[in-house]
Formats: sequence, C-alpha cells, structure tokens
Amino acid sequence: MNVENKAPLPAKSWKRGINFSQKEISIILELCSENASLLRSTLNNDVTIKSKQEVWSRITDAVNSIGVCRREVNDIKLKWKTMQAEAKKKSITHARDSKQTGGGPQPNNISETDIKRII
Repeated sequence: MNVENKAPLPAKSWKRGINFSQKEISIILELCSENASLLRSTLNNDVTIKSKQEVWSRITDAVNSIGVCRREVNDIKLKWKTMQAEAKKKSITHARDSKQTGGGPQPNNISETDIKRII
C-alpha cells in the first residue's frame, strides 16, 4: 500500500472585527427600536422578506455612514441579537435578585436602554 506523507492543510486564519463604538450601538438601538414591529413580525402579505432586508440595509447604511468600520448586514443583525440577549439576561437577573429575601444590597435597576432592547 502506497501512502503518501501529506502535510496537514494550514488553518484559515480570520481577523476579528473592530468593536462597535458607542455611536454605532446607539444608532443600531435607535433604528431597531423604531422598526421593531417590522423586524420581529412574522412574514405575511404586509411583511415580506424584501421589506425586512430593506430595513436592515438602511440600518447598515446608517452605521456605515459614521465611518468607524465597514459593517455588513449580518454583523448588524448579530450585534442586535447580542444586545437583546444581554438585556434579557440583565432583566432575568434583576427579577431573580428582587425576589430574594434577607439582607444585603438591593439589586441594580434596569436601565432604559436595556428596556428598549428587550421591547
């Protein structure tokens, strides 16, 4: 049996993207909150995939207009999803801590921006 000695393929390296700036995050929060009903709704005759894609494109264009870094639509969607998950996690932690009995410091209140992210 003739087995050739092959070197392993080099792993594809990818570079991490630049962190989102506070300005980018505030634009994403503002525009996603304005269009929340459309972005969260299920597809029907009034809401189509095309209309959702147009909204995400407008949000991406607004974020890219700042000029920090070129972002793709999927980057913006992922950031919004992550922001929502973080806000829900804070909300759940606050609710759990509020129900505890005994001494100790009071739990931190949820900020307005976290509430906007959840809604």
